[in-house]
Amino acid sequence: MEGWLLSFILASVSSLLWTALPTPLFTTIYFTFSLLLLTRLSNHSLSTWGSGFFAGLVWISSVGHWHQYWQLQVDDFNQTVLIEGKVESLIASNDRVVPSDLTDKRFNVEIHAMDGKSMRMSPYSFRLSWHEPRWALKQGQKVQLLVKVKPAHGLANEGGFNYQQWLFSQKIQATGYVKKSELNNVILATPSVRQEILDSILSFELSEGRWIAALSLGYRGLLDKDDWRKLQVTGTSHLVAISGLHMAVVATISYLSSLALLSFMIWCRLLKVRFITHKSALIISLIVCLFYAYLAGFSIPTIRAWTAMAVVVVLMLLNQSWSKTKSFLVLVFVIMLLYPFSLYGISLWLSFSAVIIILYSLWRFPVHTQNNHFYQKWLSAAQMQLILSLFMLPIVVWQFSILSISAPLINLIAVPLVTLLLVPMCVVSSFAVLVSPSIAEYGFILANWLIRYSIEALDYLAQMPLSYTQITIPFIYVWGCLFVFLSLVFLPRLPVPRYLTYIWLLPLLSSFVKKPNDEWKVEVLDVGQGLSVLITREQHAILYDTGPSFPSGFNTAEAVILPLLQSRGINSLDLLIISHKDNDHAGGVNMLKSAIDIKQMISSEDYCFSGWQRKWLGLNMEALWPMTAMSADENEASCVIKISDDEHSVLLTGDIGKQQERKLVTRYNEQLHAKVLIAPHHGSNSSSSAIFINKVSPTYVVFSQGFLNRWSFPRKEVIQRYQDQQVSMLSTSKNGQITFIFKPSNIEVKRFRQDTYPYWYANHLD
Repeated sequence: MEGWLLSFILASVSSLLWTALPTPLFTTIYFTFSLLLLTRLSNHSLSTWGSGFFAGLVWISSVGHWHQYWQLQVDDFNQTVLIEGKVESLIASNDRVVPSDLTDKRFNVEIHAMDGKSMRMSPYSFRLSWHEPRWALKQGQKVQLLVKVKPAHGLANEGGFNYQQWLFSQKIQATGYVKKSELNNVILATPSVRQEILDSILSFELSEGRWIAALSLGYRGLLDKDDWRKLQVTGTSHLVAISGLHMAVVATISYLSSLALLSFMIWCRLLKVRFITHKSALIISLIVCLFYAYLAGFSIPTIRAWTAMAVVVVLMLLNQSWSKTKSFLVLVFVIMLLYPFSLYGISLWLSFSAVIIILYSLWRFPVHTQNNHFYQKWLSAAQMQLILSLFMLPIVVWQFSILSISAPLINLIAVPLVTLLLVPMCVVSSFAVLVSPSIAEYGFILANWLIRYSIEALDYLAQMPLSYTQITIPFIYVWGCLFVFLSLVFLPRLPVPRYLTYIWLLPLLSSFVKKPNDEWKVEVLDVGQGLSVLITREQHAILYDTGPSFPSGFNTAEAVILPLLQSRGINSLDLLIISHKDNDHAGGVNMLKSAIDIKQMISSEDYCFSGWQRKWLGLNMEALWPMTAMSADENEASCVIKISDDEHSVLLTGDIGKQQERKLVTRYNEQLHAKVLIAPHHGSNSSSSAIFINKVSPTYVVFSQGFLNRWSFPRKEVIQRYQDQQVSMLSTSKNGQITFIFKPSNIEVKRFRQDTYPYWYANHLD
């Protein structure tokens, strides 16, 4: 059985590397092979493994094809649609907590009908935003909304958050916004129990209400950037994510409470003596934990933890005793059957990594139960925490580029404080809200007091010297080798001399060695409807434009540019060039100024006009337009920059139009030639004239524009003009981040979606 389960799991996990789904024909063939091998399970172990592997391929392929079946049709994206559904998201509406100027509400809607057509069989939701909603949105409301949506899509850049993959893992089918219309109405106004509890927590006006909402309901929408930064540098982010640890505490408390209550009822002769209190307490605990999972929004980590608990309880009720290996494999198998989309989210792998490390620690350093002193228990807990922190280090650093040196010490105090005091306090108070809000308020006030002093302590520890350090090694294989090294070091014996294990450290050590490199890169970042181009050489960087920012608070400088620089270990910009002041080009300036050292910044208002030149690490940079310094408020003032070496050149054009193009052709003629052209004005028909394309004579042109943008950039006429001159066209909306690596002999082109991260679940619409 273990062999079949393991092969099924391995086949399912292999889908993380698929660039495309197997066709229905191949899926059918795999299913046939699985059945044929299943009939020979008793004859050969290879049949067992083969049957499980093909079954895993069939299952994940079927899930993928089911997902594709429910995709919306093209016509649904070209017009507004009227939907009916249920609001799934918790929404904070207290003005004392949520500033009233943040009038955009973002929420998920479970779709029941669209334009009168029933969608109840669809497992998907829409993620919508609504500017100044007509009523207070609440989770649980059934609503009718007039919306305009796009397929689930996200920016695709190195080092950045893969929003499209996250949408896929959350089964979100489309994103969009609610249009102003009299058709927008509430069909059923009854809010959910979770929403009522959140509203009660916010009504108490607690200074740390955002933390209480996170611990009680798993609602982290009120935590700001400073809060998250504090959690990251102290290594305590996991404490506000309701998951297995919190579920275990609730299970233990509910089990012991139920056992005590049932025993008391037997003592009072309210129940028969033969009543099986242990098994009854297990069932009650399982039910209580299910309600706790509901309070946490049935998030994937919580329902996964509840599923694990359910498997254990069923085994205990059936008086079954399985090995740790078999129990773990069955649990993973059940999770992949029930929640296959969780395979594509990072939380599953963080959870599984932690469980595997704990099992490894218990095997390598078993807890001795003979000595039951408090000191011995604390020592065992400290040992477990140290090993867990050490082994999770490669995973956490790879994901967040932060090494929290103080995390093991902080967690020794924070984990028992949060799990044994704060979580029970918040959960009991949340239950009490449903019975007596006044009693619940006292519990929340006590939790608020405890959290306030805990946060002050975190602030102090986060500001201590050497509390944390930034590590920027982007290659996953480096951290994989470090993980293998740690595993080997802690083994009691090895078949080879122990000093040979240090070979696994070589990738980590070599990553710190600077290698001579005569290459330079130009990277057109995927910032949606906007522009940002990064030029790098020898760990130095220049940025041309920053992309947009939005009233909702989303900023491409923070979401795209800073993570990319951080992943490369680049801590400053030698030069920031702003082509002009339009938001889609300069929206991230203030964010960049506050987050990174910028040695020089220029625009067409000061230095960036014809005649400006600069030598930079062997590259020639010169401004071609405007002719004189001018206000950078208009497209025609866009600063045009040419960057070149002895062999290659790039032309950055901002949003200039045909009139400016003609003047450039007249003034510079053949000097305009460049192998790479960033298309003027995102591919608008007001730019990219035939004469301009002819004089630049590019090998490649890049359109930086938003996915399904309302202007239909790049325009068909523009595409045709580039096709007429046989120019290779690339687009950030289709290709994601586009990287040109200029080598002495050639130009290497990399497209993030197709070359760097080509997996079917991350780019399933492209």
